[in-house]
Amino acid sequence: MQETFGVQQGFLNLHVLDSTDPDTVLKIENSIEIEKTVFIVSSKSGGTIEVDSFFRYFFEKVRNINPGNPGGNFIAITDPSTELETRASENKFRKIFINPSDIGGRYSALSYFGLVPAALIGIDIKKLIVNAKKVMYNCISEEAENNFGLITGALAGALAKKKVNKITFILPEKIKSFGYWVEQLIAESTGKEGMGIVPVEGEKIKQGVRLRKGQIFCKHQIGKSF
Repeated sequence: MQETFGVQQGFLNLHVLDSTDPDTVLKIENSIEIEKTVFIVSSKSGGTIEVDSFFRYFFEKVRNINPGNPGGNFIAITDPSTELETRASENKFRKIFINPSDIGGRYSALSYFGLVPAALIGIDIKKLIVNAKKVMYNCISEEAENNFGLITGALAGALAKKKVNKITFILPEKIKSFGYWVEQLIAESTGKEGMGIVPVEGEKIKQGVRLRKGQIFCKHQIGKSF
């Protein structure tokens, strides 16, 4: 969302720490002002060891600067009744967001896990949800020829049965980062029991090939075209 919409003027910059590599952690630490930073601790299970390690590390950094109220720099996002919720309450976090437990992790971008940081960088989340609902209603439409989700899924599934098990989305520059989300959704949702479709994110169009809007180009993994 940050790559697509950017950070709006007057809102917070966002850093996403998803690597335990010490150099990566140190790079982010050196790029922020600890006392002016809001740390969002996000974990669906509430017990993810990497997230807990990040929390402990930066909580200690904040406590060294503000021993009276280090929790005031922290927000928690988690499912109900998790260890993270308990720890956040004990340490008097600024805010605790309890996410509905029936939302799977890979579908959580439009839940608190995605919407809280989106709001902090100035994204109009009300408009985002309104537009998401339009697509949702389209995808449950019984008019199959106008149901974009059904059309895309049916084509991908039918071709996968023909061993066309790779898929890539050629996206406009404005929303190219959407491919990262689609990649994870497809890989985790279909990659079960030795089956599935392999999403290829960021694939370049071969020089000389021109695609029209909405065009579908399918190529067998050994070169046969459909």
